[in-house]
Amino acid sequence: CHDHNYPDLGGGKEKDGSVHGYIQRLYADGELRTRTMLLWSIWFSFGVTYYGIVLYIANIYSYSSENRGTGNEAQCSFDYSSIILNALSEFFGTTIAVAGAARWNHIRAQLGFYVVAGVSAVFLGLMHSVAKASMTRDSSDSSPMSVIILLLSFLARISIMSASTLTWTMTPPMIPTQYRSFGHALCVALSKIGAIVSPYLIYLSAGSSGALPDLVVSGVIAFLNFWAALALYYLSAASVIAEKSSDEPTSSNEYEKSSSDSDVEDSSSLNILHAEISRHPHRDTSLHASPHHRSEFEMVQKRHVAHHSAL
Repeated sequence: CHDHNYPDLGGGKEKDGSVHGYIQRLYADGELRTRTMLLWSIWFSFGVTYYGIVLYIANIYSYSSENRGTGNEAQCSFDYSSIILNALSEFFGTTIAVAGAARWNHIRAQLGFYVVAGVSAVFLGLMHSVAKASMTRDSSDSSPMSVIILLLSFLARISIMSASTLTWTMTPPMIPTQYRSFGHALCVALSKIGAIVSPYLIYLSAGSSGALPDLVVSGVIAFLNFWAALALYYLSAASVIAEKSSDEPTSSNEYEKSSSDSDVEDSSSLNILHAEISRHPHRDTSLHASPHHRSEFEMVQKRHVAHHSAL
């Protein structure tokens, strides 16, 4: 990620970092507008998928019955040991995020983690559907199906934790400095909107007679993970194009102009130092010269010293 130098589009009026200036820059700067839309889609997807995976795993390890206990009260219990194991996976996710960012760049590592999270969510929903159909899901169950579900949920939570961690660190350099706090706040707000949506999505699949099948819920989570990965791919391509355009060499005319200006400056400094040597022949003026002219200044100074000595 690089903090690009954006052109002044409004006579400098938007440099105060105000909301109006940020909107004005988004309207006028196509490259910033594209980048911002991609960031917003990534953050919204991250909000839905992170909290969606966490809540979906809790839903997998919950057991409820409408006719259990006294009367018609509904009761619910959880497999807390499996939930705690899944929560511990976030420590590994943070460590893997740091290693992935060091091995690759932030965008490529995120892309891979979002893809792995999406694939894990699909298979997690598939295995959970099969487990519910075969009625093998029980708090004391140690069948191979339960082990597979535990491993898939562990992998899904590690991946989404790694991806979301890198999303937090990748975003600030993508936003111009004068709008960084407000732009980042907008991204976080979109992720919280996604976090609001995710409980309703998981609620539709809760219980034995949920309105949505597990495959549909896990498919939505997987789709948003893949969407975030696709947005990161285009964001990486846009950043490379912007970086190449900012690093283009100057034209030959500009190079010749800068070279001639440099020669004029060197000639002017040469005349000034010659005059200084004439007035103060014993002063070491070569220290103020450029390396290109230092040897010449030393020779001129030696001639002036020899001349004054002869007189």
